Amino acid sequence: MARRIYLTIVAGIALIAIYQALNIGYGDASEIIYQSQQAAHASATPSDQHLTVIYEREMCGKSDLLHLKIDTTYHAVGKGAYRHELICHHKCSLSAFDGKYHPMDNVVAACFVMDNREWLMPSEHTRRIMDYECQCAITTIDGMPYSVWYTEALPYLRAGARTSDGYQRLILEAGDKSGEYMLRAKYIEQQIG
Repeated sequence: MARRIYLTIVAGIALIAIYQALNIGYGDASEIIYQSQQAAHASATPSDQHLTVIYEREMCGKSDLLHLKIDTTYHAVGKGAYRHELICHHKCSLSAFDGKYHPMDNVVAACFVMDNREWLMPSEHTRRIMDYECQCAITTIDGMPYSVWYTEALPYLRAGARTSDGYQRLILEAGDKSGEYMLRAKYIEQQIG
């Protein structure tokens, strides 16, 4: 019986020794492989982006400036080799400036062509505003028709990513039929990466 226990212990020690001999350096190699995969993953993950737009707004003979700021973050769905999607989230703020900043609540209604109202989009109407290809869209607000020129190039969206909020139709110019209201982008600054 003692001999059987002795042989079992010797066999166990031998198996552990063989396992260790076959795996010498494996820990170091796996750590190097892991670190290189993490470095590749970090370089492939897009960094945050910022977009600033200054609009001039005219209403009923008065004018002021609007300051739109959009911060973009990207979030990967999954980790490492299991990452399968990149989702873009936008954080928007809009302020009116007439000597002081006054935050405005409805960024979407003021600056984006979104599905929250009915739009008519005549596809043949295009023009360039500040080097961005723009399309025309028309909507009615309180019985008054408004036409806007928007671009799908702003805010910038990395290839392969999708938005969680749909903010991809930024208005660069807007006005009503009577000429009482006009909104024009005067300055655009974009920081990517």
